[in-house]
Amino acid sequence: MTRYRVAIIGTGSIANLHIQALKEMKERVEVVAAVDVLPERVEAFSRQHAIPRFYTDAAQMLEREHPHLVQIATPPNTHYDLIIRSLESGAWVLCEKPLCTSLAELDHILTVEQQTGTYCSSVFQWRFGSGSQHLKHLIQTEAFGRPLVGICQTTWFRNHAYYQVPWRGKWSTEGGGPTMGHGIHAMDLFLWLLGDWEEVSAMTGTLDREIEVEDVSLAIVRFNNRALGSIVNSVLSPREETYLRFDFQKASVELTALYSYTNKHWRISQPPSTQDTSVVARWQEFSHDRPASHTTQLAQLLDSMDQRARPLASTRDVRPTFEFITGIYKSAVTGRTVQRGSIGEGDPFYYHIAGQRSQGSTGSRTVSSKGPAGMKTTLIHTLHDAIELRYENQPLCTYVYEPKTPAIESPKPYFHPLRTLAGNEVSLFRPHDHLWHIGLSLSIANLSGENFWGGPTYLRESGYVQLDNNGRIQHTAWQEISCDDEVHCVERLKWITHTGATWIDEERHIAVSEINPEGGYWCLDLSFRLVNVSQQLLAFGSPTTEGRPNAGYGSLFWRGPRSFLHGRILGADGLEGPDSIGKQSPWLAFTGSHDGNGAQSTVLFIDQQGNPRYPNKWFVRNDPYACVSCSFMFDESYTLQPDEALKLAYRVVIGNGEWSRLQIEEYVAAHLRPH
Repeated sequence: MTRYRVAIIGTGSIANLHIQALKEMKERVEVVAAVDVLPERVEAFSRQHAIPRFYTDAAQMLEREHPHLVQIATPPNTHYDLIIRSLESGAWVLCEKPLCTSLAELDHILTVEQQTGTYCSSVFQWRFGSGSQHLKHLIQTEAFGRPLVGICQTTWFRNHAYYQVPWRGKWSTEGGGPTMGHGIHAMDLFLWLLGDWEEVSAMTGTLDREIEVEDVSLAIVRFNNRALGSIVNSVLSPREETYLRFDFQKASVELTALYSYTNKHWRISQPPSTQDTSVVARWQEFSHDRPASHTTQLAQLLDSMDQRARPLASTRDVRPTFEFITGIYKSAVTGRTVQRGSIGEGDPFYYHIAGQRSQGSTGSRTVSSKGPAGMKTTLIHTLHDAIELRYENQPLCTYVYEPKTPAIESPKPYFHPLRTLAGNEVSLFRPHDHLWHIGLSLSIANLSGENFWGGPTYLRESGYVQLDNNGRIQHTAWQEISCDDEVHCVERLKWITHTGATWIDEERHIAVSEINPEGGYWCLDLSFRLVNVSQQLLAFGSPTTEGRPNAGYGSLFWRGPRSFLHGRILGADGLEGPDSIGKQSPWLAFTGSHDGNGAQSTVLFIDQQGNPRYPNKWFVRNDPYACVSCSFMFDESYTLQPDEALKLAYRVVIGNGEWSRLQIEEYVAAHLRPH
């Protein structure tokens, strides 16, 4: 029998149920690590339960421990990212409910399961008690006739103090009220037993607690087998109870419990005028008395791992429940009955359980019509792909944050296409001469020997050599996506080496604070905060630091259209032409012409004060192709100590026509800002 390596992420109160289950399975598992963002808590938990190693960073734990199974017991808003990261590391997952906060995220988890061959199972332990398993079999064999009526009540009590915990009661962090966080166990069992649901009508309310989400919900559901059911979820009920009732043609079966159950919590009743001994006999055919518990579910999950089989309560199995809960919220908001299968891509409820975007939520598709100076600016967020900026419905740029480029090209987020207000495209994507040139991006050619640029690496003695050293810059979460007074997005990323080690944690700010139709330009403000989490000194270098003259590219890099060949290059203090390469300047402008209409466009790059080694040297070419890079490591490596942060900031101005030197200098003087 395989003995599995297990890690627990989250060491709050619910983790005690996980560790208890693991201890009861000690012949089959070895708990190798625990993770929590609170150092004191994870250390105390680990010492209490003899867990050999503890971490405050889940990615670091996965890289070092390589667990077979990860059990997630953290607040709801963290589940999705932890699930994806764990599956991609090769681990199976057992995660507390809810797995995520949208059907879109759930579908992506299913996709990652298919890609990795590992599975995520939701903690829906009520499915696993022997009473439920027995009733499921009786329903399938129609031992009591057809199901006709069902009742599902989760009537619990949570006082005002309960919601003082910061993440509770908010859409962005808890994901919902009792519908999502409390009644989900009973509803999942209810739906699992009665089969496919057809339609739901619901009402929700926030009647007494001072919270964003609902504190009560009521729903009526019709099943495909024509049965009808009523559902109540409440945190306002002083006498707490979880109650399920199933009325069949021949008998009623009831479950009365609170947080768990055993066989004794079930009872069966027959019509007063009918006492069919065969019905009672079938009900009494219990072969076990297993509680609805984490231990019972964990045992079956380990069996599935032994057999490499999809576990019960996997992502695919729980999707009907998640879709049903989404249907409750949609029905309550719209006042309409929701049909199963009607919530798909393009429906705001597909991208968030309540049909709204929570700030910092991944997995939503958002459209906002507010923008700089009240202009008609729109952001469109396509899940797990890109964010597009439009002005008066004209595309200005697309930021692809989950690129599909090959590993050898060092995948990283990028802007492409970039367009002027006149609609002319000023970026190029994956040209045949350098496939890793991707519009506008942050790239480093040599980071302590690791290539975050793409393609081959320049070696002092050998020239360019394709090595097994292509890392990637990976999006992990959106902290903010807003389009109010200005477009402002805050992103978290990790710089991951080819071996899977995380070297840098990054916070990236993307802002569009100025769109000027009269002036014929718009600007993109970019700032990057890179923290060295590698526990080693990191050196930012370039081919020039390795010995190749005038090849000091790195940091912010732009590849221009092919028609920009032989374009005009301008820099400060009379700097002009391709000889600008390797020269210092607080700004650099590139003007090129467009095929098709003969129009010209200017792209202005401003190196902000406060950047290291300001003003930086520039890598720039207009032959054999157009490119610009503002390089703080052009010919001298830049070192970053462990836990030290590197801050970079740039403004990119995209303008119509050819800008004169005077026009550029006036703009820079008015807009150059401290970092």
